[in-house]
Amino acid sequence: MLNAKFENDVKGERVADGLESKVEKGWLPSVAPAGYLNTMYKEKGKNTIIKDQERFDLVRKMWDLMLTGAYTVPEILEIANNQWNYRSIKRKKSGGKPISKSGLYDIFSNPFYYGYFRYKGQLRKGEHPKMVTKKEFNSVQEILSRKLKRKPKTHVHLYTGLIHCAECGCAITATHKEKHYPKTGNIGIYDYYHCSKRKPHVKCKQKSITLLDLEEQIIELVSSIEIPIEFRDWAVKYLTEKSKTESETSLQILESKQKEYKRLEKQLADLLTMRMNNEISSEEYLDIKVEVKAKRDELKDELSADEQNREAYLKKIEDVFNFATSVRERFENGGLTVKREILSLLGQNLMLNNRKLCIDLEKPFLIFKEGKNPEYVKNRRLEPVDLVAVTAKYGVSEPTDSTWLPRVDSNHQPTG
Repeated sequence: MLNAKFENDVKGERVADGLESKVEKGWLPSVAPAGYLNTMYKEKGKNTIIKDQERFDLVRKMWDLMLTGAYTVPEILEIANNQWNYRSIKRKKSGGKPISKSGLYDIFSNPFYYGYFRYKGQLRKGEHPKMVTKKEFNSVQEILSRKLKRKPKTHVHLYTGLIHCAECGCAITATHKEKHYPKTGNIGIYDYYHCSKRKPHVKCKQKSITLLDLEEQIIELVSSIEIPIEFRDWAVKYLTEKSKTESETSLQILESKQKEYKRLEKQLADLLTMRMNNEISSEEYLDIKVEVKAKRDELKDELSADEQNREAYLKKIEDVFNFATSVRERFENGGLTVKREILSLLGQNLMLNNRKLCIDLEKPFLIFKEGKNPEYVKNRRLEPVDLVAVTAKYGVSEPTDSTWLPRVDSNHQPTG
């Protein structure tokens, strides 16, 4: 009996050591979360975590919806399960089911998705591929916190929380009013957007604007950034080729980083040899190891980020251009969440000034808008050179502005 207990204790210690070893190497020693898979083909103790090719992009799309701030968790749950038909991995006795509400909250609060994991109460750096950046993760935590604090509303005001007052900086709020007309028996329903005037020592003079007038301005804005499908096809082709050229130009920088990474790896190996040969003390070994490992991990993050940026660049291009070809139709025919999402995607710093909606348009949308100005076209043409019909209609030069995707411009301007 004592022998059996001793054997169990030894096995337990070996398992614990194995888990610690796996954690030290940067691998979560448990089942991978949604969007990832545990490898099962390597020898015991050397399995890792990889992307689940069937679900990784779907889970990333859930993050994208959350990042817009236009969707609640239940709304994303509905889209993921019923529109995208998301189902968990099918196992012998479980899986193959839609994601649950608590499961979706777990995804949005799990640091695993930005490259870390929790183990024994500590946050450990992982070697698995990241799905989101730390900045995106923190943004979602802020969005979730705001949504949890909201009180139930009897009437939905579509654009509250997105727009601020240009005079005093307070948030724009909305008031729902119903007016009864005795002669006709009709009831007029009106939504007014106005400054919340939360600053007691500031006398804000801004007047309210009706929802109808506000949406007319938004429609005018989305119409100003719409582009023809022919231009989209040409631009995506042009920028794809340009991306290849720029990748070749940055190859030397990439190779330099890779060489530095290999040098740090060798330095760590040499350091271990020196310690084993008692050429340095244990304290010296640990101090130098921590410093070198930190440099190596930082460089590894840079290399990983470079790769992710290259992969995301072309997708971003297509998303932006596809959005701009149908944005007015989507806004006019879309539901509440679609309209809110579109407005939030157009830019930043939405302000109301004398009943005029102003916005810092995202760089590509600003260029689309300015591209319709004859003076801008004359000095900086965006039009294609290899599509005869489009060339005849829009111009003959290739783009001279190579910086317009996908940054934010600081030119704050009215929508009209």
